[in-house]
Amino acid sequence: MPRILMEPAVRLYALGLGVDLREAQVPEAGFSSFGDFFARPLKPGSREICQEPAAFISPCDAVLDGVYRFDGTRSGHIRVKNFDYSLEQLTGDPASERFACGDALVFYLHPRDYHRVHAPLNARLTTLRHIPGFRYPVAPWAERRVPGLYEKNERVVFHFEVGTHHMCLIMVAAFGVGNIDTPFGLATSHDVISSQSFDPVTPIVRAQELGAFRLGSTVVLLATPGLFADIVRHPGDRVLMGQKVGRISAGSEEKI
Repeated sequence: MPRILMEPAVRLYALGLGVDLREAQVPEAGFSSFGDFFARPLKPGSREICQEPAAFISPCDAVLDGVYRFDGTRSGHIRVKNFDYSLEQLTGDPASERFACGDALVFYLHPRDYHRVHAPLNARLTTLRHIPGFRYPVAPWAERRVPGLYEKNERVVFHFEVGTHHMCLIMVAAFGVGNIDTPFGLATSHDVISSQSFDPVTPIVRAQELGAFRLGSTVVLLATPGLFADIVRHPGDRVLMGQKVGRISAGSEEKI
C-alpha cells in the first residue's frame, strides 16, 4: 500500500476494531506497512508487570481461550477443545511426552491486540524451532472446524528449563500471518523445519520479548507436571501482557 494511504487506513482499522494507538510507539513517518502496524511496540509503561516472585504472567494481550490440566491417560497426546494433539507433532520435540501430565493454556490474540509475545517467567531458553505449515484462521469458529489446527499451522516453538521443570511456548501463525519475528536469529521464512540450540542456555527474564506476530494469532503454553502450582485466571478472561495468570511451585523460581 502506498505510504500516503497507510495512515488513514491504519486509523480507520484502529477505529473499527478498537485499537488504542495512544499506547503504541508510532514512527514519526507513520507505519510503512500493515505488518509493522500489527507488530507495533508499546510505549514504556503501557503494561504493568506483576512483580510477585512466584507469579507467572500472561505472555501477550489476549483472551484466555482455554486452561487444561492433563491426566496423561493418552501417552504422548493432549486433548484441547475436543481434539487430540500429538505432543511431538505440536512441538517438534521427540521428548515432548513429558508434558502429557502437565498443564496447557491457550491464548487467542484478536486482530486489535498488541502482537508481541513475552516470557511468562524467568527461565533458561534451550531450543528454538520453526515449523512451517498452513495458515488457517485461529479464531474460535475456525478451531471447531479444522481438526488439529495447532499442529497444522506454521509455528515457532520455544523450549525452556525452569528449575527442574520444562516449559514450552508455541507461537501459532494464522491467516494472513507470516514471518513470525524473533530476536534470536532463527530463520522463519523457509518451508523446512529449522532449529537453534543454545549451549550454554540463554537466561530469559520475565516479560522479556520473545517474538512478534503480524496479525491475530494464538499462543499455546505447556508446562510439565508440578511447575504451575495454581492458575487464577479462567477461560474467557481478557488478559494483558504482564498480568498475573498463576503461581509456580515453591523452589521453581529462576534466580536470573
